[in-house]
Amino acid sequence: MKIIKNSFLRSVVDNMLYDDQSPPNIAGRINNHESKLPNISKDSIYRYIASPYGRRIEYYLSTRVKRRYRRPKSKKLEDRTFIDKRPKSIDLRHKIGHVEGDFIVSGKSGKGILLVV
Repeated sequence: MKIIKNSFLRSVVDNMLYDDQSPPNIAGRINNHESKLPNISKDSIYRYIASPYGRRIEYYLSTRVKRRYRRPKSKKLEDRTFIDKRPKSIDLRHKIGHVEGDFIVSGKSGKGILLVV
């Protein structure tokens, strides 16, 4: 195997696996960014892990605790007024400030837009 024959490649792959990177991620990183190392595939990394040379890594990967993200429970808003309990004069919208709108925030960019009805 190419990984076993090249000691520098083997140490790079080992370090990346211990940093909890996936074999497809490692193969892509080595092939695209590491010009001093030979190209390898994700399948060769999986074969290396399953070989006698990768037993320590295989044991490490099987014993590590996978952490899952848990969404925090939402808190109830105190002193809120439901829309059906608001005064009827607000529906007429005669005064400034009696408008209804929604603010929509985009996902990753955090940009928002205000929709006024």
